[in-house]
Amino acid sequence: MFKFHNLIKIFVAFFLFAPITNAIGDRLIVSINGVPYTQRQAEVYLNVKEALKAAPLKTSSVITQANWPEALTVFIEDMVVLQEAARLGSFAAPDELTSKYLISLKTRLASGGPFTDRAKILGLEDSGLGPILDHVLRVAAFRRSKERSDAAGQNRGATVKWLDDLMTRQTIRRFDDAMQYTDIHPVLVTGGEHG
Repeated sequence: MFKFHNLIKIFVAFFLFAPITNAIGDRLIVSINGVPYTQRQAEVYLNVKEALKAAPLKTSSVITQANWPEALTVFIEDMVVLQEAARLGSFAAPDELTSKYLISLKTRLASGGPFTDRAKILGLEDSGLGPILDHVLRVAAFRRSKERSDAAGQNRGATVKWLDDLMTRQTIRRFDDAMQYTDIHPVLVTGGEHG
């Protein structure tokens, strides 16, 4: 029987990624603890994460047919970490840091470069950057926290262990053909007022 808390998880997942899930040409790729994620969500998240790095993006997408299995693994790990950070109710980035990175992302989005091109295809708009940035920063803060505690405990090499331990406690379901990359079709803007 479908449980109410599963409905809440789906509802939360929908609104976390609302700006990007209503587009055509998307598909479910994975479910983590009952929360479904689409390829478009994965690509948006990973492109935003890459765009935060100091070096400018050289290609229109950080994800290709060749690196999709690695990219999907990174996305799944990051979503598991994000869910754990949310469960613990912490790891929110300071407002100053969020503002700094949001300005950087908006500048890249307006630059007309590769990030802009991919963002258009994925349907990522200026208004949708905030929630994705929050997710990227929460995951990074959680990882830094784990790495600091491992270093303080002289437990080098345990970085992989904490993630392995966390991953084994999750229910992860990859949908059919999730490991095969599929080109995302550009988001079509329809409707609007006619003059």
